[in-house]
Amino acid sequence: MRKCSKISRSVLAGILAASMLAITACGGGNESKNTSTSTSGNAGSSEIGSGSAAETGGATTKDEMVIIFNGDHGNVNMAVSVGNNASALTSMCTNYLVDNYYLEDGSYEVGVCDRSLAESYEWDEDYMGITFKLRQGVKFQNGEELTADDVVMSIGFFTVKNGMEFIDFDNVKAVDDYTVYVPFTELHKSALTQIGLIGIWNKDYYDEVGGDENVFFHDAPIGTGAFQIKEYVTDDYVSLERFDDYFEGAAILSKITARFIADTSVAFSELETGNADYIFVPGGTDAANVLNGDYENLACSEAPLEDALSIGFNGYSEKLQDLRVRQALCYAFDREAMVSVYDGMGEDIYTIMSNKPGTMTDFSDDWFYEYDLEKAAALLDEAGIKDTDGDGMREDADGNDFSITYLYIGTNNIYATIGEIMKNSLSSIGVTLELGGYDVSTYDDMMRNDVDSWDIFEMGLGSIASSNGWNYTPQTQMNTYAHSEQFDSWDEYYNTYIEPLNTTMDDEKWWTMFREFEEVALTDYLYWYPIVQRMDKSVYAANLKGLERIGWQTWNLTGVYFE
Repeated sequence: MRKCSKISRSVLAGILAASMLAITACGGGNESKNTSTSTSGNAGSSEIGSGSAAETGGATTKDEMVIIFNGDHGNVNMAVSVGNNASALTSMCTNYLVDNYYLEDGSYEVGVCDRSLAESYEWDEDYMGITFKLRQGVKFQNGEELTADDVVMSIGFFTVKNGMEFIDFDNVKAVDDYTVYVPFTELHKSALTQIGLIGIWNKDYYDEVGGDENVFFHDAPIGTGAFQIKEYVTDDYVSLERFDDYFEGAAILSKITARFIADTSVAFSELETGNADYIFVPGGTDAANVLNGDYENLACSEAPLEDALSIGFNGYSEKLQDLRVRQALCYAFDREAMVSVYDGMGEDIYTIMSNKPGTMTDFSDDWFYEYDLEKAAALLDEAGIKDTDGDGMREDADGNDFSITYLYIGTNNIYATIGEIMKNSLSSIGVTLELGGYDVSTYDDMMRNDVDSWDIFEMGLGSIASSNGWNYTPQTQMNTYAHSEQFDSWDEYYNTYIEPLNTTMDDEKWWTMFREFEEVALTDYLYWYPIVQRMDKSVYAANLKGLERIGWQTWNLTGVYFE
């Protein structure tokens, strides 16, 4: 069985920063056999603290860990949730068929490891389906054994999830109690990675609660994980207790409490006074002070985040159909000022999306859109967006005032401040920017459904760790949030780049095609524009050890203890 062993976050960050990512077959499989079996070996991840509980005989000086998240996304149903906090909670209370993990050399894989619910998987010869063999003897938190029926039901929740359209949901089937077959409607390079996002839940419990998804995914979800949700108080806290029959072995701690505190100063005060042990997203100044050694009892980890702050362009906006208008806006974005808002929690980005794993081309020597208001103004003139009445503000070809509306999560001060920076820059070239800040649920609803009310929005664009997980950002996110399929150039974009990249299974050919795509994504199409490479910084009690994180998605808390 492939062991998901741990390397320190600082070592991992150094590896990723120093080298390009090595792409290997997932979980010990290879392209010729289309198979993956669990094998011996070591896989790396990010770990908070050094040492292990084994070295201390499993002892811990405290039995409960308190984690502070910056907001509540309402449930652990990742088929509908948009939040990384929900993803983190999901990984605490259930498991996945396959997992993401780093190897000791810093390279990244998707496949079977010791926390995966599949013990092996095999691709069809034509890559139009995958057969998963399940571990036997895995227990759910209600004492029932994991079977293929549980997996089939769990996959079924994702019929509503954009990016999962390649799954032939009607024909997913339990071959026997421990074998699941997942067929596809089309070739899909990212299939294994996408399936690895699906948490596995107990079917009998779902039937027991009458299919009430609020109960099932909020009040008392039943998974296979090391901790079970016992109480979920929306916007306040989630209480989780140790599941003693966890198949990897019971966790050291008996309880985890996740608290939701949006104010970073309040969160840090709770950490300082010992009322919390870990802050997922601290304030930038607080993180910097901890890194500088100002607090002997606190520590801070840092690494590039898996997503980058980008500005997305709404495909439904008639104002943005002209590529020159989108280019003009990019020239007018003062990225240096925008980066500074992150107060050390972000840095300049010169890749088309997050470059955490080091797989992206660095265009820093010849960036596409350096801050240049004169170029921005000239492009708007070319597009027919001019000041025709002499009032200093531009009008469109029909004489209407030309304004842009920015949609963002209003509870996030960073996004609001970035909006003000964009507003000031655009005003200097005669463009009005209207600011539309809303709570998370309203923002999400407007993004998906009220598409005529906004033009640009803030979005986090994920990294490409391997060719097997590439398309979520340039295809799924673009359609789900930016509605990029509405741009006149979408068919060319999709047919020339996205579809071939989705269906090319040979890695060498795939990377050649992707390098060409990188060159044109922001020049010929420009559906999004990267602004800031966000940094993943967490502050925590210095005596906290053994917390394993692989990105924002997977948290492994079984080995957590306090010195």
